[in-house]
Amino acid sequence: MTVTLSAPGFANRSILVHVVRTLYMLTLTAGNPAPGDSVGVYIRAVIPGQQPALYTVARQSKTGPAFLLQTSDPAIVKVGTPAFSPQYSFYYPDVTAVAVGTATLTLTSPSGALIDPQSAKLTVTVALRVNSLPGNASIVLGKDLQVLLSPYYNSPAAGRIFRSSDPSRVLLSHSPQLAGTDHVDDSGPVYVQALADSGDVPVVTTGGGYADWITHVVLCPTGLGFLDQSNTGPVLTGTAGTTFTLQVAPLPIDALSGNPIPGSGYSLRGGIDPFEAKISSTDSSVGSVFSPVGFTAGMSQSTTTFTADANGTTELSVQAPAGFVDAGPALHRRIQIGASKLSLGNISLGKNLMYYYPVGGVGNSTPGVIITVTSSDPSKLLVSDSPKSVGQASATITGSTVFYAQAVDDNGDVTVTVSAPGFDSAAATVHLEPSYFSFGRGGTSFPSNVDYLSTYSTSVYLLHPGNNFLSNESLRPGAGPVTVPITVSDPSIVSVNAPVVLNEGYQYTTVIFAALGLGTVKVEAGAPAGYILGPEADRLLTLNANSRTFSAYIGDLEKDRTAALNAFPSLPAPVNYAVVSADPSLLLFSLDANTPGSAQLSFPADPKTPTTVWVQALGDSGTAAYTISAPGFQTFDGKVQLHPSGFMFQNQFGPLTLKAGGTASVQVMTDTVQPIRPGASPITVRIDNSDPTVATATPVTFRAGDRSQSMVVTAKGPGTAVFTIRDTSGTSSSINLVVNVPVN
Repeated sequence: MTVTLSAPGFANRSILVHVVRTLYMLTLTAGNPAPGDSVGVYIRAVIPGQQPALYTVARQSKTGPAFLLQTSDPAIVKVGTPAFSPQYSFYYPDVTAVAVGTATLTLTSPSGALIDPQSAKLTVTVALRVNSLPGNASIVLGKDLQVLLSPYYNSPAAGRIFRSSDPSRVLLSHSPQLAGTDHVDDSGPVYVQALADSGDVPVVTTGGGYADWITHVVLCPTGLGFLDQSNTGPVLTGTAGTTFTLQVAPLPIDALSGNPIPGSGYSLRGGIDPFEAKISSTDSSVGSVFSPVGFTAGMSQSTTTFTADANGTTELSVQAPAGFVDAGPALHRRIQIGASKLSLGNISLGKNLMYYYPVGGVGNSTPGVIITVTSSDPSKLLVSDSPKSVGQASATITGSTVFYAQAVDDNGDVTVTVSAPGFDSAAATVHLEPSYFSFGRGGTSFPSNVDYLSTYSTSVYLLHPGNNFLSNESLRPGAGPVTVPITVSDPSIVSVNAPVVLNEGYQYTTVIFAALGLGTVKVEAGAPAGYILGPEADRLLTLNANSRTFSAYIGDLEKDRTAALNAFPSLPAPVNYAVVSADPSLLLFSLDANTPGSAQLSFPADPKTPTTVWVQALGDSGTAAYTISAPGFQTFDGKVQLHPSGFMFQNQFGPLTLKAGGTASVQVMTDTVQPIRPGASPITVRIDNSDPTVATATPVTFRAGDRSQSMVVTAKGPGTAVFTIRDTSGTSSSINLVVNVPVN
């Protein structure tokens, strides 16, 4: 059949529609269900000959074709509602798996619907679920330890049983604090508890609609040792007075190697009697350890402390109680107590630069430390405790861990040594280098831009080859101020506003350039006495002095109106602006809002404030063109759209109501709120009155400079009068004034 679509204003469109019988298919969506599961079966409607994935959407109707879905064995697969009439292209019948086995579903249609013969029958296999317990099929467990085998599922498939094949070696419990039994159900978490230190004990999980699952529990000895929670390894270091917190834990031990077996989640089994474990030290003079530590059922670790009393080395180990084995050296903890060591990093430093130099190794635990700093060659490098003082051969730091290294020379290596009571001293090398001034480090390859008669500022840095703009370097005391020579390839185009000076305590200063002309110049940061020229990429800068642009916009202007044109910025140098009208009969310009305009203006830029030019419209239609120009500026071509003169009443909130004999003053405004231009003849606004017997109004005349005038309305007698402005381009709401005079 052909279907034609039509609509007013559109060409007709015809579509050829082929009508065919709908084909129905029986489909199984999921794998094998388990007893109690819904069977994922659905019936779908498709177009014959299409791929199965290309469905059609069947039309909605109150009655669809009749179908009958039957099962070959209701004891295995049950159909809830065998007879049904689907209304849509998908239908999901109520089919449930009952017991393990295989059944066939058959779809027929008493109403004669077309059924795909290849999918009219489906075989459904119902099977037990596969147990998916956490972890692997085997676990390693030390004697008197326990680990979680299965969390609490709380699912409809509950009813599984966990059973130990050898209760003399392995028990099962719902609580980590209680002794287990030979079996438990799935009503809570299942903990496996080891009673022996060798053997392989299967734990079998059955029931609940699941296939049997076997978990092999491989038994081994258990030892007590120190956990490495600080990632510092088996050796801890510190100073006298330091207290270390250590964790003692039971861990499975490999019977052959004697090493701990990696794993997690272990705790002492429920039902074990409380016990204590002693901790021994190979040298008790180094410090004291809290011992013994106690353990009870369910504990995964216990805490002890070691307090250092003197320098030396000792090794801590846990003495194995009855039923446990020696955990071996891997679970011992060696503690080394000695003087703290200061630390100092090697640096490079440019001549006349000062470096903020931190001393490491002191920390906040030793307040009041006095640090002595010494330079191996004061003729090349000085040290100071203050960033404002010229350095000496040595300095003493109190209340701080920072000193200041000051380079006097530009070559060689100097050793700086730091020492403090109770600390091992430290030394570092300061490599001395020449210094230079730079606009950056290889980052000035792109030119910078500055507008004509504008300024551009950038930073000049004091650097050296090994410096990467470190904020902790600056000009040292006694070396400044330094005047940096800045040269420009053409000073008539770009000049430097003021001398560039770097003061002590700073790493950079600012240079300001002024664009006096147009063009491109090269700028170079030079080398004062005692400094070198920096790399070209660092010391050279390209500046483009560009012409400026005017930013001017008037848009629309009504006849005999004037508007401000703010397009003339203040300038630091004498520059003449020129404004020219392309047609003086349409557009004029004035420097005064009250002075009649002229066809062109020429005036100097004000050095302090921008200048305003007033645009005056003489025409009432079309476009008026004008230009703005000045030396160093791009000429601006502007256009003003001209419109007839219009007026409007000031916004009124509804009609004006007056008693007979009463008066009211109403404001009449130019509809663009722009004033009347200077030199324009007086304009009397034409206002119609629908009923002079109801109200009258005084004439309204606008003169040069006016934006609004008052109109006095006088009520005469009952009724309604409408005043309408005929000289307008506004809306009806702004040109009509309704006056109501009620009956007294």
